[in-house]
Amino acid sequence: MEEAFRKFLKRKGKAPETVDRIVSNVQAYARHLQDHRQGKHLDQAKVSDLEAYVIWVEQDMKQSATTALWSLIPYYQFTQNQELELKASVLREIRIAKKRKPYPLTKFMGVDPEHVSKLSEQQIRNVKQMLKEGRTPQQRTDLAAQVSIPLEAIEDFVRLSDLSRIFGVKGIRARLYVSMGIYSIPMMAKWNPEELRLKATEFVEKTGFEGVPPLPKEAAHSVATAKSLPKLVEW
Repeated sequence: MEEAFRKFLKRKGKAPETVDRIVSNVQAYARHLQDHRQGKHLDQAKVSDLEAYVIWVEQDMKQSATTALWSLIPYYQFTQNQELELKASVLREIRIAKKRKPYPLTKFMGVDPEHVSKLSEQQIRNVKQMLKEGRTPQQRTDLAAQVSIPLEAIEDFVRLSDLSRIFGVKGIRARLYVSMGIYSIPMMAKWNPEELRLKATEFVEKTGFEGVPPLPKEAAHSVATAKSLPKLVEW
C-alpha cells in the first residue's frame, strides 16, 4: 500500500522530499488510530476519527493540524474516499481562513458604493468587521440608523459576509446564494449538495445571473464547510 501511495504522489508531481513528508504524516495518523481509536486501521477511519485526530494534534500536541490535513487529502484521493477527502479539505481550509486577510465589502457583487463608503466611515470595511457589528437584530437596527443606510441593505451585507466564511464563496458566488434565498451558514448547511447545484443552475438560467453555478465538488464543499462552521449571526 505504501509503495503504491508513493507512486501515486510521484505521478501527481510531488518531489521526493514532499512524498516522504506526506507519507510520514499519514503514518503518524495511522499510529494515532492504533493508540487512541481502539486499534483502528487507516481504512477503518471515519469522520469522527479524523475530527478527534485534529483535536488531539491541536490540544494535546499543541500544533496546528494544517500540515497533517494537507497530507491526508492526497491519501484519501489515493484511496478514493471522497467523504474523508472532503472533510480533511474543509477542516484545513477553515484553519487557513483564520490567517487570511478579511474580505473587503466593496468586492461583493451588487452592493451600493455609497453604502460601502458610509460603513467605511464607521471603520466597517470587511466581512469580519461587518459580522461583529451586525451580529444581532438590534445591532443591525442600530447600525442602520447610525450610518443612515436602509436596514435591508445592512442585512444584505451581513448575509453576504456570513456566507463568505465558506472558502470559495466570495463576491459573485455569495451574491448568487443570497439571491437564491440562502441567507446564512445554517441555511446552507441544510442543503443537499446536488440539489443546491441544480437549484443554482436553474436560477442562473432563468434569471440571467452574471455568474456560473457551482460544480458538483464546489457545491459539496460549500455544504460540508457550512456544517463545520459555528453559527455567528442571529436572525
